Amino acid sequence: IGSRLKEAVVRELGADEIVCYSETDYAASVQKWLGTEKLDVSFNPVGGSTFKKDRSLLRTGGRLVLFGGSELRKSGLFGGLAFVWKMGLTIPIGLMMTSRSLIGINMLKIADHKPQVIADCLQAVVELAQDGAITPVIGGKFSQREFTTAHTALESGTSIGKLSVFWDE
Repeated sequence: IGSRLKEAVVRELGADEIVCYSETDYAASVQKWLGTEKLDVSFNPVGGSTFKKDRSLLRTGGRLVLFGGSELRKSGLFGGLAFVWKMGLTIPIGLMMTSRSLIGINMLKIADHKPQVIADCLQAVVELAQDGAITPVIGGKFSQREFTTAHTALESGTSIGKLSVFWDE
């Protein structure tokens, strides 16, 4: 979590362990919990400086799934270059020799080239919610006129749960 304000919600959702990455090195905390073990998979929405940490936590046969670059929000030209620099260079033979895999997902590209995949995934999530298998945490509801406010809340990292924007008819 990025803030202790989120801790109660995360515990209520069933987390066994919680680390506040703004207060401590999350990779060191995870490794401490794992002891001599390593992770089978890591899902990373941040990129940048977290990429190398997550890769170091993987066991043989482990997978790192990159599906975002929220660290890019501190962007601009130099911010973008710093983001790339922090990720470093990954040489494919290094992945092969350690028997690890790296998977990158860009939902916008998938939506452009395989829109039915996105539609099917969204439908499955809606069905899970309707069946009570998942219960989304609603962090805020905004009208279309409040879109900037909603985006600012999301970008701040302080929002808890999903933010919804409703368009007027």
